[in-house]
Amino acid sequence: MKKCILLVDEDQDVLDLLKFNLEAEGYEVVTAKDGRQALAVLHNRTDLIILEEKLPEQSGGEVFQWLRSQNVAKDIPALFLTTAPLNPDIVAQRSPATLAYLVKPVSMRALLKRVKTILAEAS
Repeated sequence: MKKCILLVDEDQDVLDLLKFNLEAEGYEVVTAKDGRQALAVLHNRTDLIILEEKLPEQSGGEVFQWLRSQNVAKDIPALFLTTAPLNPDIVAQRSPATLAYLVKPVSMRALLKRVKTILAEAS
């Protein structure tokens, strides 16, 4: 069964690029432009959430914290794409799921490598 990745980013071009490359690696990819859409498409088969830190209504960190508080994504690893290190309050939520971040700009090769590592560690 394919691993399922939820991508959350407000930029449609970024979503399209990431989706194309992740699907080329054999992953199933679902996209959302904000926290509300993320919750609507999140399901129990989601294996990884990739979030842009800067989203229109809430930060990626706030979306992640909210999903965790609702126990919706309690055990799903998360990878943040950000321009700066993550807020310590978000980093404190590392357990039990993996929490990682990549500072932008990031190469597609580095992103795909990190995704593969996170999914292997979560299995």
